[in-house]
Amino acid sequence: MDRRFDVLCYTGPHHEAFFRRLCGEVFGEGRTAYVSDFPGAGDIRTHEWFYGQLRSPGAARLPAFVPDDVAEDMAWRCRFLRRYPPDQQRRLLGAMITAMDAAIERVAPDLVVSRAVDCYVLDALRFCSRRRGIPFLGMTATMVNGYFMLTARGEHNTFRQPSEDEARQVLELVEAPRYRPAYLPSNASSSISVAKRYLRQAAKAAYFPMKRVVSRDPYNLYFAGQAAWARETIAVRNLAPGRFFDAGWAERAAQATGPVLYLPLQFTPECNADYWCQHRDFLLFEDGVQRVVDRLAPTSTILVKEHPQMVGYRATRLYEALRRKGAVLVPPGVPSLDLMDVSDAVLSWSGSAGIEAVLLRDTPVLDFGEPYYVSGRTTRTVRSAEELGAVDGTLAALFAEAALDRQEKIAYVGHFLSGYLPGGLDHIRDFSATDPIAAAEMASVVESLAANVGRWFAWAKVEAGTHHETVA
Repeated sequence: MDRRFDVLCYTGPHHEAFFRRLCGEVFGEGRTAYVSDFPGAGDIRTHEWFYGQLRSPGAARLPAFVPDDVAEDMAWRCRFLRRYPPDQQRRLLGAMITAMDAAIERVAPDLVVSRAVDCYVLDALRFCSRRRGIPFLGMTATMVNGYFMLTARGEHNTFRQPSEDEARQVLELVEAPRYRPAYLPSNASSSISVAKRYLRQAAKAAYFPMKRVVSRDPYNLYFAGQAAWARETIAVRNLAPGRFFDAGWAERAAQATGPVLYLPLQFTPECNADYWCQHRDFLLFEDGVQRVVDRLAPTSTILVKEHPQMVGYRATRLYEALRRKGAVLVPPGVPSLDLMDVSDAVLSWSGSAGIEAVLLRDTPVLDFGEPYYVSGRTTRTVRSAEELGAVDGTLAALFAEAALDRQEKIAYVGHFLSGYLPGGLDHIRDFSATDPIAAAEMASVVESLAANVGRWFAWAKVEAGTHHETVA
């Protein structure tokens, strides 16, 4: 690192140990201020400003510097704000933007560090930093083990040029027969895993409403959001979803007279579902999936498979709707790669299936989110409802493309690696320096970030200085 930075870092209680260690080693102990909306976390506690703003006479108004369409987009993407009527969305969003802007003004940092945006609190911090020309360094795990990505809302940030050898090594890593991203358990859809998740969510449904009252923090999005999501996921109708899955899917695929299209469902709510989709017409994931199936099912066989970690979580009304529309629901235990083998294309939003299809099965991808990794000849993006209406020609052109050759695959990997850095984030939650595996992971992240933050900052400073908030 060739210069010294003053830093404002967002942290919550589960990530504070990680970020204090990281920022202390990369930027220096005395150069980072920690901001949080949680009572008891961080040094600058915005919840006091936030609630003070909510009680003020102008609480119903957004700050003048927030465009209406940007505020609408921020509210629509946040799983917490979406639960409220528009006037309450504006009150909460306006209060949080005011609080975060005050924190930035107080610290006057060179850059802001955080995990990637996954809620309106972080989106408010990102917006306020960007409007002041201050780069926002968001960090998130990736599907490539041993790498993390620098991104705010899933956008592709090209701040380094990986070597061809590095790209080749990553390609060989993900091609290994037993490879699995570290964040994906091997038995996530088993009956025992489903039962454990149900019991955990039932406990949350009881605990977090009490936590909201006891903490005197009723609008804490973690407490309130976890309580609301837990109530949804423990609904009795969500149990035993196996009745919706078709054991005869392979025969139906083999007998198809039109294209066979594989649509893997993503884990929701999660940052890549809420924030990484670039296009409004497909932003609300389950609505977007139904819209796509409506358009394509009359001429195609669509194989839909549930995300292994969503079995027992997803409201079964989506399964019912997809079956009515003609989709084939595949049992969650079927490997995605097997479905790609029998499909003419993969329908993707922002999940890792888009990468796996291109690199591992030479299956072309039709995507509806335009995620950071999109590149190459064998991916096409549908950006609007109008383009979905004219998708037949897009699919025909996609089917006509030959698979990427080896050099093209290396270039494809190099494209997304240009926004990655070596190092893992498997232990970002509840980090402990006494855990040797977590400590080794931290050392790798510190070394990687320290070596590259100057280059990233020079690139991001130009981006932030010329940035105008837009809504796709």
